[in-house]
Amino acid sequence: LRQEQEANDRGFKPVNRIEYQVVNVGRISEYASAGRFGTEASAEPITVNAEVLATAGLISHADRPLKVLGDGDVEVKVFVAAEAFTASARSKIEAAGGQALDQKDGEQQPKL
Repeated sequence: LRQEQEANDRGFKPVNRIEYQVVNVGRISEYASAGRFGTEASAEPITVNAEVLATAGLISHADRPLKVLGDGDVEVKVFVAAEAFTASARSKIEAAGGQALDQKDGEQQPKL
């Protein structure tokens, strides 16, 4: 019995680990360009948060923490609200004229 338990108990498992849902900025830009967030690309930035991404099908749960990764290019001005961003994702969003907003625990996400 102890050998079975040891096989499953190996390695360090942090108690307070955060399981992020991830999405790449390239996918956000593609969906925004195609109008799949319910708004057309214009001079105004398109607001994107976990709720919008879940509705569009890019993530599965709007109530879990969201992390934006930097793979892909951003051609559209977007305002992205998420719990975490990679440095490359933040720089690509800002280079396209958009804004990246860090969400903290307990804060409300911007309503559309």
